[in-house]
Amino acid sequence: TAVCHDITHKLGNAAYAMFAARTDFHIPEKSTYCSFGFYHGFMETLVNSGSDISSASAFCTYVDKQLSRDTPIAVFLCYHGIGHGLTDLHNKSEWGDERAMTRPALAMCKKISSNPKQLLLCGTGVFDAISIAYYTNAYGMVMKKDDPLWLCREQPDEFKEPCYRDLMSAILWLGGSTLAGAAPYVEKFVLNPYGGVAIRSVAANSVRFTIHGGTMKPDISSCRILGRSLHIPCIEGLALGVTQFGTLGLEYKGGLDFCFSSVVSSHERESCVKSVLSYSSERYSHEKFVEICGLAGGIYGDSCVLQ
Repeated sequence: TAVCHDITHKLGNAAYAMFAARTDFHIPEKSTYCSFGFYHGFMETLVNSGSDISSASAFCTYVDKQLSRDTPIAVFLCYHGIGHGLTDLHNKSEWGDERAMTRPALAMCKKISSNPKQLLLCGTGVFDAISIAYYTNAYGMVMKKDDPLWLCREQPDEFKEPCYRDLMSAILWLGGSTLAGAAPYVEKFVLNPYGGVAIRSVAANSVRFTIHGGTMKPDISSCRILGRSLHIPCIEGLALGVTQFGTLGLEYKGGLDFCFSSVVSSHERESCVKSVLSYSSERYSHEKFVEICGLAGGIYGDSCVLQ
């Protein structure tokens, strides 16, 4: 959680020094844990050091070579870290100005990304940094409660999705850290066709606030009162959150247990399981993913050939 993220953040700071000194080092699979603090810390240190931004994408290549087999998602989390680091690099004259902070960062994302997914993840890092600044009162940022997603509305199409996706942690904060409180903001302020993306993100992030005594109690009732276009994406988000915040190394188990539990209806189950499998296809090795598909009962064939 927050402490774990801070610790891995510091490890990322130290890793940059080794990378800059051209010292080979092992990047463990666990570098993806704790909300990816390792990558946030590495990229923030790199960018603030004044190094050429090309070294950021070079590091992501370094990550990919070491982790692509067992943790395919790692390289994309690295690009998320780049976006995060780029946004946290600014002078005091830009504080409180979302446009001044995001535009140069997004332009740099376009420069260093070689495919759409890299660009998407770099963009999510940019807006994640803004989102965090809103609810931590950093950099003089104040979220406009009467129009909290104006920044997303004015983005070019290529950055609307990452904006709506990663400003949702601030929307969750605005809604009192509950899915029930945040969902109305999605319904009111998110433009079509990004409602599904937004509610998945809100629902996934809400799960960490429903963990009590090690047990997760996702707010499935708040999904069911949403309109048809948001109901199932919301369930998918809960499944993703239960998986992401599950026991380290066994994240998929919590996700599947939730999907096959009695609280999930037969109408919701297929989308729920597919959400867990989609995440698992990038989180684990191909061999592990095949095993997870077996645990899903072998009835989700299309989802089991995602890799």
